[in-house]
Amino acid sequence: MSRPLLQLALDHTSLEAAQRDVALLQDHVDIVEAGTILCLTEGLSAVKALRAQCPEKIIVADWKVADAGETLAQQAFSAGANWMTIICAAPLATVEKGHAVAQSCGGEIQIELFGNWTLDDARDWYRVGVRQAIYHRGRDAQASGQQWGRGGPDAYEGVVRHRP
Repeated sequence: MSRPLLQLALDHTSLEAAQRDVALLQDHVDIVEAGTILCLTEGLSAVKALRAQCPEKIIVADWKVADAGETLAQQAFSAGANWMTIICAAPLATVEKGHAVAQSCGGEIQIELFGNWTLDDARDWYRVGVRQAIYHRGRDAQASGQQWGRGGPDAYEGVVRHRP
């Protein structure tokens, strides 16, 4: 079994702050994530700048795409992302279109598990070719004291065991 990869999430409100942290930590991580907040603040330039700063790292565009999967995937991968996130509530058509672009660019899609989703959803994602799912515990929930529980890491058990 290959070793797990360490992902650095950059949810900064400025590109300069994100790049300072990357400069300090890039030798210790495998994946650099252009976080949602950073991407909303800085746009595509965040992904482009991180690609330029870390040419050998996997770059994730954490956009939590819910629609326009093809268009947004084209933008993410053209900007230098290797992976892009799609939120689990997105229609399967969005996942399919985003995944098709990812495949044509040599990239991958991560399904971001947040809120309500089912093992049937996971089976559908797997059927269309998606092989990555990540669990998101929202910062608002965490700040309000919400603990890991039902729907947290335990919810992965069925996804991890699922191999059609």
